[in-house]
Amino acid sequence: MIAAPGLLALRDGPRGLAGDHARARALAAALAVIPGVDIDPATVHSNIVVFVLASGTLTPAALCSRLRSRGVLANPFRAGVRFVTHRDVGAAGCEAAAAAVAAVLAEAGSGEADGCEGVSSAYGQGPAWPG
Repeated sequence: MIAAPGLLALRDGPRGLAGDHARARALAAALAVIPGVDIDPATVHSNIVVFVLASGTLTPAALCSRLRSRGVLANPFRAGVRFVTHRDVGAAGCEAAAAAVAAVLAEAGSGEADGCEGVSSAYGQGPAWPG
C-alpha cells in the first residue's frame, strides 16, 4: 500500500517529463525578454529554470517573496531565482509566472513597491550560476 505512489510515479512520471521540459523552455524564453532578467533559454535542458537579476533590481529573496504574494512559487537559488515546472503547472501557469516576474520588477523599478527594501546593489552575490 505504501509503495503505490512510488509505483505510479515510475509508471506515469517519465511520460510527463517531455512536457515539463518544454514548458520550462517556454518559461525561460518568456523570462528572457523581461528587463532585469538574465537567462539564456538555450541553457534550459530540464524542468528547472534558473535566472539571475541585473544589478539594481530586487534581490532574489525579495523577488520570490513578492511573487509568493501573487500566488507564484519560486525560490532564491545561489545568486538567482529558481522555478521548477511539473505536471501540475500548465502553459498558462508558466505564462502567468513570467507575467508576475515582469510586473514585480516593473513595480520595483518604478518605485511602486516598498522603496529600496530588497534592492540588490551588487550583481552576483554568492556563487555564480551555473556553478
